[in-house]
Amino acid sequence: MKERILNFLRDLRDYLDWEIILEVIVPIIGIIMLGILAIFGFSLLFAFPLKWLWNWLMPDIFGLIKVTVWQAWGILILSSLLFGRGGNYSSKKSKKPSSNYN
Repeated sequence: MKERILNFLRDLRDYLDWEIILEVIVPIIGIIMLGILAIFGFSLLFAFPLKWLWNWLMPDIFGLIKVTVWQAWGILILSSLLFGRGGNYSSKKSKKPSSNYN
C-alpha cells in the first residue's frame, strides 16, 4: 500500500508542472489573505466609533459599563448577524401599477 502511494506521488510530480502551479496559486492565496485582513481591518475601524458612542452615551443614559474596542467589535459583529448588514432587501418587483383593464 505504501509503495502504491509513493508511486502515485512520483507520477503526480512528473505529470504536474509545479512552477506554473505555484505562479498561479501563490498570488491567489495572497489576494485571499489580503482580503481577509482588509475585512478584519475595516470592521475593527468601524468598532472605534461604536466604542466612542457607547462609552459617551450608554453609561450616562442606562448606567451600563464602558466597553473596550474588542467588545465594541463583538457588538458590531453580533448586531450585523442579528439585524443584517443594512443592505437594500426590498423586492425587485416593478413599482408600476398593473394594467388589468380589459
